[in-house]
Amino acid sequence: MVQYVRQRGSALVLVLISLALITSSLIGLFAMMDYQIDKEVEESHRFRAYQLALTGISYGSHPDIEPDSPLLTQTFGPGETLKVEKKSENTRIPINTFLVGGKKETFTRLFELWGLDIQDAVTLVERLSDWVDIDDLKQLNGAERIDYVRIGRSGQPRNGAFTSLNEIRYVLGMETLDELKEGWLDSFTLWSDGTLDLSQSDAEPISAVLDVPLSTAEAFIQYRDGRDGINNTDDDVVFQSALQALSNLGLNGQKQNEALSLVSLEASQFRVTSIATVGSTTYRMEIIVNGSGENTGSSLIWIKP
Repeated sequence: MVQYVRQRGSALVLVLISLALITSSLIGLFAMMDYQIDKEVEESHRFRAYQLALTGISYGSHPDIEPDSPLLTQTFGPGETLKVEKKSENTRIPINTFLVGGKKETFTRLFELWGLDIQDAVTLVERLSDWVDIDDLKQLNGAERIDYVRIGRSGQPRNGAFTSLNEIRYVLGMETLDELKEGWLDSFTLWSDGTLDLSQSDAEPISAVLDVPLSTAEAFIQYRDGRDGINNTDDDVVFQSALQALSNLGLNGQKQNEALSLVSLEASQFRVTSIATVGSTTYRMEIIVNGSGENTGSSLIWIKP
């Protein structure tokens, strides 16, 4: 009898162990299935967001689509949104053009506006200049090959024009700007005709490029953007010429003549940024297109992805 009871007890233990193993396997299987389903949903959302972002790029790069067009902000369904920004690339300072073309003081003024003292601003500008010039002659406070080798960075500076905005970060000392100006790289461009678009630019680049007080540039923008204070709306002041815009900035005579080559009232290029969201997935694309909207050859530059 005792032997029989032991046998039954052992069998029950084996059954319980088997049930535990089966349950554990099922839990693992369900977890794997949930993971696979979540992954497929995520991939589906990403592909859909990619499609919508491409749609936004198509809208934004079309020459007949204005920056305030309702096509650039849409909701396609539950959790599906598209937001496209179309902005003149000429609102940014053309860093290569100005460094090589003798407009280095623009950057000194800009860095001072961001909070650097005059000496530190001059030092950064000289290091930027040493990066793009074609020789190995070091400016007074600049940085040439020996300075980069000293900190373990060979093959720098380029001794040529910047080929990407992110390359500017490699210039010795530029990291100091991170604490002063969030998104400071967005103040520069490599893709414009070298002029500043006075119809859309912010106060800081206007002040730095034209050497006018920041308060003057801010007053100019307040006047330009009309009563609603929003740029590119119906109540904006439309300047008939660059001369008229410069006069509103208080520039006349010789200063006005010198500034004419630095400014414009339209975009030579547009930056089109398309952001699509599907569920929790966001996809971002960014391109540069000619002001004419032509998307052929070099007129189309993919920035992101």
